[in-house]
Amino acid sequence: GSLFAGFNGSGFLTVFETKTELPRVELPPHKPFAFHPDGRSVAAADAKGKVTRYLLAGGKPLATFDHGAAVTGLAFSPGGKWLATGDGKAVKVWD
Repeated sequence: GSLFAGFNGSGFLTVFETKTELPRVELPPHKPFAFHPDGRSVAAADAKGKVTRYLLAGGKPLATFDHGAAVTGLAFSPGGKWLATGDGKAVKVWD
């Protein structure tokens, strides 16, 4: 892909351009996270299970929902229509 992400010393999620290695956007502390297949947004979960999808150009929140428990994994469907979140006990699918 053309993007990669990492966490800085404060726990913030920073998304970088692969070619330039320059930061594209910095988001509040979230783990886990997943890039949308179109490369224009990223979904990330906070410690309480709140999941937000952010636009990578500027970091604007596009949608937020509450999984109901701390999320241990999330993934977009190949076409990007759905987002699955899981907490070790339950999986939820969002569109």
